[in-house]
Amino acid sequence: HVVGWRTQEFYKTQITNRLPRNARIEVYRTFGGKFKVIESTIVLTQNDHDTHFFILTLEPDGSLLAQYQIDTKHGINTKKNDW
Repeated sequence: HVVGWRTQEFYKTQITNRLPRNARIEVYRTFGGKFKVIESTIVLTQNDHDTHFFILTLEPDGSLLAQYQIDTKHGINTKKNDW
């Protein structure tokens, strides 16, 4: 019987500003379970126990590809405090 496991998920978010002026953009992501950010091309800030966010300003017709990897514990692993 499996009582604990981990998953690693990779995310890519492409953001493009189509406005004729600079745009301030806030992106909030919610992840379930006990997780941590392993790698990221942006600075993710923790908002609460299951939400991270990042804020950026894009110039007109500017774009950004945000990439990040999340490691999540499930089952009995969530009780182990190894990270």
